[in-house]
Amino acid sequence: MNKLFLSAAMASLLLSSCINENKKESADTTNVSTLTPPAPAEDAVVDYNSMETPPQYPGGYAAFYKFLKDNIKYPETAKENKIEGSVLASFTIEKDGTLSNIKIDKKEMTTEFADEATRVLKLAEQWEPGMKNGKPVRVAYSIPIKFFVD
Repeated sequence: MNKLFLSAAMASLLLSSCINENKKESADTTNVSTLTPPAPAEDAVVDYNSMETPPQYPGGYAAFYKFLKDNIKYPETAKENKIEGSVLASFTIEKDGTLSNIKIDKKEMTTEFADEATRVLKLAEQWEPGMKNGKPVRVAYSIPIKFFVD
């Protein structure tokens, strides 16, 4: 009976030791991964807020908004009906600074606004790409574009 009790105690102690060692290894791995985030995959799209150096339109945001203002043509139907509003444009700024994957959230807005916003974004100059870990990366970006009658 004592041998059975001693064997069970030894097995329990060994199991407990293995579990604690496994927890320690898991904790060590977790700490390392939080200190050194993995590099983004080659074609991954990175969130704008996680940039070392965010992408920039030539001349900055003021120049980008001026470009939009100068190039957006208010849709005639919306102008005649005095329809105003905004659309949310989202796109990817590629590693070479071009825009791709232009999408417009069309909820509650006319398709004319969405079409015009898309047309103008396709005309935009190349941006300076976003940088992460010293390399250019693809960056997800979104911006509201407002339409109002002058």
